[in-house]
Amino acid sequence: KQMFSKFFNWLFNNTNVPGAYLNSYSHKVFRIIILILSLLALLNAQQSLRRFDKLSVAEGLSNHVIYSLFQDSKGFLWFGGEGGLNRYDGYGVKIYKHDPANPYSLRNNMVLDILESHHADTSFLWLKTSHGLERLNLLTDQFTLLRHDPDDSTSISSNNIRGLFLGKSGCV
Repeated sequence: KQMFSKFFNWLFNNTNVPGAYLNSYSHKVFRIIILILSLLALLNAQQSLRRFDKLSVAEGLSNHVIYSLFQDSKGFLWFGGEGGLNRYDGYGVKIYKHDPANPYSLRNNMVLDILESHHADTSFLWLKTSHGLERLNLLTDQFTLLRHDPDDSTSISSNNIRGLFLGKSGCV
């Protein structure tokens, strides 16, 4: 509210603007043009927002049981549940499920939690599933199952995943 008050005060009352070549009348015209352009930009931004009232199996979801809902940095809505992972882009749903013929598909269709992280130029979705931790590379659309390996000190510490959290350094 205070920001709008300052803006309108500047727009209509302030005549102490640098530049002797502009008179008070031309300043007000210039300010009104800025106001109109700002309002048009705001209206255009409002029109680009997508809205939906419901999203169900009839609209494309893989299953009616959803355990996790997440909005990523690009605005996609991700739904995790008993039917795998679903991505809603405002127009339709893309379903990710286990495909035995594809070694890079989702390994487990029971998605319980979703988190996003960024590393260099790549974004990842991290998925807590009923069988552990999976990672989706958003550039390649390939899943990786992460398992504990007692012989590998860089592997995850346990296959029992209780939750997903992003640390201050960007580590999951």
